[in-house]
Amino acid sequence: IRDVTQRKDSEEEKRKYEKAIMLSSKMASIGTLSAGVAHEINNPLTIIKGNVEIIQETAESPEVVERLGKILHSTERIRDIVESLKNFASGQSSEVSQFSIHECIRDTFRLVGYQLEKSYIEVEKKLEAKHPFIKASYSKIQQVYMDLFINSKDALKDKKEAKLVVETCNHGDFTIVKVADNGTGIKEENLEKIFTPF
Repeated sequence: IRDVTQRKDSEEEKRKYEKAIMLSSKMASIGTLSAGVAHEINNPLTIIKGNVEIIQETAESPEVVERLGKILHSTERIRDIVESLKNFASGQSSEVSQFSIHECIRDTFRLVGYQLEKSYIEVEKKLEAKHPFIKASYSKIQQVYMDLFINSKDALKDKKEAKLVVETCNHGDFTIVKVADNGTGIKEENLEKIFTPF
């Protein structure tokens, strides 16, 4: 009789590492693809924006000027989304820097906002921290927020009056971020697994 428990544990550990490596490789590919897509969108967007501004300067009808203003506003929104995508795509490193947690939250909402809107989820942002700057890895913090917001979307599926609330405040030297929704919540048997990777 041989105890193969240790061998099975080693094989399980090996599988976990292989899965982690595959995930890391996929994320790197997604980052490269996202950066390329962002670049391809930015080029024609710049041309559209420039031409609309020229037409707006020479337009005489107030109605036309107003409509052109709406187009410009939309191009700026696209630009902001593309910029957020580029930041997310280039953020595979763990480089630590100082940044505003509020800007990070807004960037993340630009990326997932459409999914929340399509799911009829009301988003309330109470970004009230007077000192929102922190020192951390921007990409890793943004990934945390993205996961939280997507998890909220899934938890709020088929929920009437679905709501997601994001709050920030300061407590001493700390900046606190609270993310809450009125969804189904995490099943009790899964609570101890929430920090288990992969």
